[in-house]
Amino acid sequence: MSTRRDPVTAYVAALEKTLRGPRRATDRLVTDIREGLTDTTDAYVAEGLSRHEAGNRAVRDFGPVRELAAVCQRELTLAQARETARAAAVSVPLLLACWFLARGAVGGAAAPVALLAVLTLLLAAVVPALTTGPLARRLPAPRVLPRLVAWASTAVGTGMGAAVLGLGVAVCLTGEWALTVPALALAAASHVVMGGAARGSRRCLVVRC
Repeated sequence: MSTRRDPVTAYVAALEKTLRGPRRATDRLVTDIREGLTDTTDAYVAEGLSRHEAGNRAVRDFGPVRELAAVCQRELTLAQARETARAAAVSVPLLLACWFLARGAVGGAAAPVALLAVLTLLLAAVVPALTTGPLARRLPAPRVLPRLVAWASTAVGTGMGAAVLGLGVAVCLTGEWALTVPALALAAASHVVMGGAARGSRRCLVVRC
């Protein structure tokens, strides 16, 4: 009995191992490619080739994994940018609520949180405008956009980490537990949301296809 590995399975596994991006988007893309390879293989089998040779032909038709991965990764990197923008949209109300509570506890010292909220709002608004809708259909998304999204989200996430520390200190210094503790919880929640999205964006940037 032959122990040769199915070429389609090997090709898809190598491709999937290379790609980085949102899990659902990656799974959907890999599934589409697997189905395309399977359909092509079936067509070659119908022409009289063995299943293994038909799989090899289908893989050759799709091209080297490295070349296909480069095309797929560009799509996934933009998908991750949109995912990060959605995380930013979730973070905006958290940041605004954090700022409102922190302002009541520490006054003007809460201003950096308001600035972070503005930056996060811009991130949530600009990325969808450039990657979906009428503008995206007319103009391609700037190649630098994923890098800007990655570092902007990293900056916001880091800023919220600093806010968590600052608010923790404020609790000790002011004794304003009623306002500062909820603000601290909101800052921590925003940090978790943006931190995860930022890590995903940075992982897409380091892929070398």
